[in-house]
Amino acid sequence: VLDEGEGSCQQRRLAVLFGTAGFVARVLLQMTVFWARSIPMKEVIFEAGGVIPASIASLAYGAYHRRFLPLGVLEVAGAVLFVFGTWLNLYPEWQRHVFKADSLNKGKLYRDGLFSLAR
Repeated sequence: VLDEGEGSCQQRRLAVLFGTAGFVARVLLQMTVFWARSIPMKEVIFEAGGVIPASIASLAYGAYHRRFLPLGVLEVAGAVLFVFGTWLNLYPEWQRHVFKADSLNKGKLYRDGLFSLAR
């Protein structure tokens, strides 16, 4: 039987596990499906050796220092923000991917959807 503190710790571990898996899956999906360009080794090393480990370390650090506190409003807000940010990152990439898959758009720059606001 887990006491309340141990249960909170387990919940945080699961939240970090799913958050980490979701983040890595998003990056891999973007790099392997949505990006048609070749990816320079410098970028692969930066992502795999820098961004991903730093993100995982940040998640683990936060979970460790709050490990015995029950999950609350802050964690729910963080999860909602994470899901929204993931959508905000993937949806425009998917829109561009669909645009580029149409042979009528060969050589054209995608400037619609959310890309119209950022580029």
